[in-house]
Amino acid sequence: GALGKKDRVFICRGNVVEGYSKVGKRFFKFNTQLTDALVAMQVEGRYIYCVQNDVFSLFEDAKDCDFFVGPDAINALAIEHVFTKDGDEKYDSIVGFQDSSIRVIRDSEAIIDASTPGPVQCVARYGVDEYTGKRSGSAADKSVIFGTSNGIVGQMLVQPSPS
Repeated sequence: GALGKKDRVFICRGNVVEGYSKVGKRFFKFNTQLTDALVAMQVEGRYIYCVQNDVFSLFEDAKDCDFFVGPDAINALAIEHVFTKDGDEKYDSIVGFQDSSIRVIRDSEAIIDASTPGPVQCVARYGVDEYTGKRSGSAADKSVIFGTSNGIVGQMLVQPSPS
């Protein structure tokens, strides 16, 4: 749910996203109409970031607004402000692929494509309080921590190239 308001939980079951309150009452149900089951999902504000096999999809207010078809299976998903400003409602998507790469997706396009030393199995924002969304003082640069199937853990700086 929204930053600073973590009293809701969202789950995906097949291609359906459901939201539950802290007392267990369902308040949201959305059928994505995607053909395959979701393998990863993140909800932030009015945006739902979804992964199914090799396809990343973004929904705004339960309407399809962006998608990206990758060259291989997508194994991991995180969201971060890379090309957007901290505090913007929409995030950029950071996806980890089986083809040993991490891509930053913005408006249906891979803006950053970086190689990793193995197939990416997990990716997470670094230096960010997940409850408040505030970046720690020592983490002014935006980076992610990732893990690969061959046992390597790495950190990668994700930011636009200087113009």
